Amino acid sequence: MNALLNALDKYVDRVVEDPGTIRHVVDDVLRDSELAWLMIIASQEILSLYRERPGELISAVVSDVEMLKDRFKSLGIDLSGALEDFIEHDVLKLNLLLKKPLKLIQIITEFITRYTNEFEEYIRVYLAIVILLYALSKTGEPDKLRIMAKYIKQYAEILDSYTATFELMSRDEVGEAEIHSIHRSPETLRKVLEID
Repeated sequence: MNALLNALDKYVDRVVEDPGTIRHVVDDVLRDSELAWLMIIASQEILSLYRERPGELISAVVSDVEMLKDRFKSLGIDLSGALEDFIEHDVLKLNLLLKKPLKLIQIITEFITRYTNEFEEYIRVYLAIVILLYALSKTGEPDKLRIMAKYIKQYAEILDSYTATFELMSRDEVGEAEIHSIHRSPETLRKVLEID
């Protein structure tokens, strides 16, 4: 994990310098093959820890999230919803990986093969949030923190629709048309999930 953080540093520093470059930074991260391998290794480490001591990992994440919420609350910024959306997404993927690994592989494979552009956008959104969250820890400038928080909220809102898509794809009875349209239409999402 330390190797990944060290490799990410140069990218994160660019975002700290100018939060508006996040989209370009994510594109550069996606072109870094060494970083891709480090991400795979780190994800295996996280999965292993989650498998062995799920309570410990969740407690650490909750503690970090509470710390971030408090930090931003002091600036008059509410990041609660965005952070919860991000955690919900990761917990969904971890639970699928542990309880239904073949289903998760099927979901990812379908997503990649049928909706390649959407999958690429999903990766960009997810990485943007990770990089922005890391960048938050490297600056104390209120103006930059506010800009980063704005981007995190925007990306988390998009990520939330992908979470709903993954959740729907994990259900056997959901139709393909519903899955394809889920991230585009909140009304469709409500209808499929039977929310009034």
